[in-house]
Amino acid sequence: MSVEVKVGILFFLIAILAVAAGLFLTEITGRLGTYQLVVHFKDTKGLATAADVLLAGVSIGKVISVELSPDPKFPDHPVAVTLALRKNAALFESDKLVVDQGTLLGDKYVAVKRPSQREMASQGIRRGQRIAANTHLAGGSAAGFADLSEEMANLIAEARESITAVRLTYASPEIRESIALFLSNVTQASGQFHAISTNTLNLIATLNRVVEVNQASVTRTVGNIETASGEIKATVQQVREAINSIAAGPIPTQLLLMVANLRKTSEDVRASTEAIRGMICDTQNQERAQSLLADMAKTAKDVSEIAASMKELTTDEQVQSNVKATLENLKITTDNLREVTEATRQIMTSKENLEAINATIANLQTMSAQGVAVTQKADEALDRVDRTMTELGQVTSSLTPDQTIGTVRLEAVRGESLRADLNFDLRYGPDPYSFWRVGVRGLGANETLNLQRGMGLGKDAWMRAGIFGNRPGVAVDYRLSPSGVVELEAWHPGRNQLDLRTYWKLDSHYTVTAGIERFLMDNDPFIGLQRAIYTGPKPAPKAGE
Repeated sequence: MSVEVKVGILFFLIAILAVAAGLFLTEITGRLGTYQLVVHFKDTKGLATAADVLLAGVSIGKVISVELSPDPKFPDHPVAVTLALRKNAALFESDKLVVDQGTLLGDKYVAVKRPSQREMASQGIRRGQRIAANTHLAGGSAAGFADLSEEMANLIAEARESITAVRLTYASPEIRESIALFLSNVTQASGQFHAISTNTLNLIATLNRVVEVNQASVTRTVGNIETASGEIKATVQQVREAINSIAAGPIPTQLLLMVANLRKTSEDVRASTEAIRGMICDTQNQERAQSLLADMAKTAKDVSEIAASMKELTTDEQVQSNVKATLENLKITTDNLREVTEATRQIMTSKENLEAINATIANLQTMSAQGVAVTQKADEALDRVDRTMTELGQVTSSLTPDQTIGTVRLEAVRGESLRADLNFDLRYGPDPYSFWRVGVRGLGANETLNLQRGMGLGKDAWMRAGIFGNRPGVAVDYRLSPSGVVELEAWHPGRNQLDLRTYWKLDSHYTVTAGIERFLMDNDPFIGLQRAIYTGPKPAPKAGE
């Protein structure tokens, strides 16, 4: 083996060790001047390591681990999140730590909710002592957009319950028939009441007209009666004077005629008496008279018994008290009936009351019809809300990736300074080779855009097409082993640049890269180190998998 090859290998190993040592020292020094807290959450909603810890929007630390670690002291909080906080960032017993999310598609972080002096005064709490290092705390519920899906689900559930309740109330055939019958009865009663009111008004108007028309006749009749009464008084006075004159003077011709008439009347009375005597002497008439007398005696006896009974009843104090009470109640009832009748008459004869009653009934009909219409509109509105929330959930689900992998790569190329690349692979669905890659090439220096679409070519091969450092290009990746991948990128059509790169995975976070830039042209070798900085949740397994 030549000296140049040995020097190259040595340079390669020294570069790897230098990069690894630099990253290790960077992480170690980054943790100097910090203290750790362990916060137990019920659900972290996809919180990942390296996430920020924010207080009033300012980063005061990082999440260094997220793991399942049930603790009997914190039941129903199985997720333990270890935080590394700057020593000058003090937390107090009144602070609450929650998982939050700034935007709908943004990264999740741990937010410190610190109450203000006014809030503590209104709630009667104190800020308390400073939380010591390595203390275990109970975290609060997820906030912000992290809890949006749960709130949307609750809202949809409530909307569906409301729709079900409305449908059960108004869509039932029995309730519809009851509403229809009620409206029909109201309409019929309204018509009948209107007819009665109209007839009452007509009767009152007729009586008023009759009084107005016959007022003159009644006045004349009263006058005629008064005149007749005066004439009768005068006639009586004349008769009295005539009798007095007859008693004082000779018998006139009329008195003789009256005597003759009296004689004739006496003869008629005598004839009638003879006839009555003949009837009395008749045997059959006598038997009838005796029977009639017996019936009359029996009747008199019955009447006497009834009178005695009535006397006993009238002399009984209890009966008298009952009768008095009955009469008193009858009198009260009569008075009440008279008052009710008078009040009813006043109500029925008041045009304003009749118009108000008719207007109330009409309003009731209108309100019933409007209530049915409003219910139907509410049902339609809730259906639209249900569809909108469902579509929003679908849109949110379609925009949120099932898995997000973030990496930062440092590479040293011959003749160039150290270059840093930052990329995020957004995976939708269970296919690991179907993803979108979004990132920056040349971070902190001459920054350019990476935007590529990954598609599977086979079991261990996939391709990428899109933007490579602001230039169009295409790449092919092939997995050599579980820890080794080789890729070939052809991009920048003006320069026909072809890059060959290999990846060798050291552990779950670090991967060594090596290769040649501008392959078959300048053949510039490079070496670097890649670190995974973010790994989002993996897709849940489907049924049967």
